[in-house]
Parts: sequence; C-alpha cells; structure tokens
Amino acid sequence: MAGVIGVVLVLFFWRFLVIFGSTVIETAGLSPKAAGFESRSLIVGAGYTTAPSELVIQNPATQRVAGLLVVTGYFGPTIILALLGASFITPADGDLVNRWMLLVVLVLMFIVFDRCGLIRRIAVRPARALAKRAAARTTFETWIVVGDHAVAALIVPVDAAMSERVLAILASDDIDLLAIEHGGKFGAPISDEPDPADAAPGDRLVVFGPRTSLETLDFA
Repeated sequence: MAGVIGVVLVLFFWRFLVIFGSTVIETAGLSPKAAGFESRSLIVGAGYTTAPSELVIQNPATQRVAGLLVVTGYFGPTIILALLGASFITPADGDLVNRWMLLVVLVLMFIVFDRCGLIRRIAVRPARALAKRAAARTTFETWIVVGDHAVAALIVPVDAAMSERVLAILASDDIDLLAIEHGGKFGAPISDEPDPADAAPGDRLVVFGPRTSLETLDFA
C-alpha cells in the first residue's frame, strides 16, 4: 500500500519540479507558457529541441537548473516501477484488486486537482522560493551571447568580498557598463550615464564585454 501512495508522491514531486524549473527558466527571458514547456521537456527528456532551448543553455543560472531537471527525470520512471513492483508483484495481503483501484483513484484525483490548479497553488510558493535561491547562486540573471562577446544582466553580490571582485572586473577597459539600476529593485532610477564607480552591492547592471571576461564573474 505504501508503494501506491509513493507513486502519487513521485508524481507530485515531478509536478513541483516542473513549476520550479519553469519559474527559473523565465529568468532567461521566456514567457511563462514557453518556460513551462521547456521545463516539462527537460524532465521527461523529450522534445527539448526548440529554439528557446538555446536561451536556457546560454543563461548560466538556468543552465544548471536544466541539468538538474534532466538528471532527476531519469530517476522518476525507475522509482515508480520499483514502487509498483513492491505493491503489486509481492503484495503482503494478496489483495491486488483493491490496490489497483486505489492507484487508479489516487492518480485520477491527482489529475483532477492538477487540472483545477490546486496542486500548482500548493506548490508555487515553495517552488518560487527555491527558484529564487537557485537563481541567486550565480551573479548573472540572464545574458545573450553574440559571437565571443555577451550582453549580460547581473546583480552585484551583497557579500563584500564577492562584490569587490565583481566591481574590480567591471572596471576593466574591455567591459562596458550599459545601465545601472541602484538597489536591484524593479522601478528604481536607472542611470543615464552609468559609471562603474557608482555601482554598489545589490545594484542590477547591464554590461557588454568578452564572454571569457564575464564568465569570471560566475561564482556558482
């Protein structure tokens, strides 16, 4: 009986990962609908050949999450088969009919709750919190690679040692600061003539420079 309940828990965990993945992938510039498709494609290991997939791979933050979804997706079927085997191959009480009925009822309930949006409402808050922490592991929010250069949006780390290193790299001659948003909050004043000397921990920046130079800003 525990195996039947375990199958439903695995399905819920998969659904949670899809919500988590789509939330992080949105930071690559994809719409919620496109991000959800990419997240589902990653976790089931099928159909991940669309043009937006390149945006996911080029973004250092979402690249790690994409890898996590791919690896986790491989374990799901194995776990489900193991749980089904524990419940139906050698049942302790031999009551296979009741177990199959319970499995069908639980799966149908899961599908109905998911279609009604109940599961998403339960999972979305912790998924977003986890996604925020996952995206925060890297200085970058998103970037676009153009040849051997890149345009990147990043946040200056709050940590003093990390921020000092970031600001020192940004002050180099081969990196151009295109915009600065003080405080890292959407809607905050944006400097018309950004100066690297004005950047401070927590500021959101848009920069352009060699990809190799910008990659040194990745601390994750």
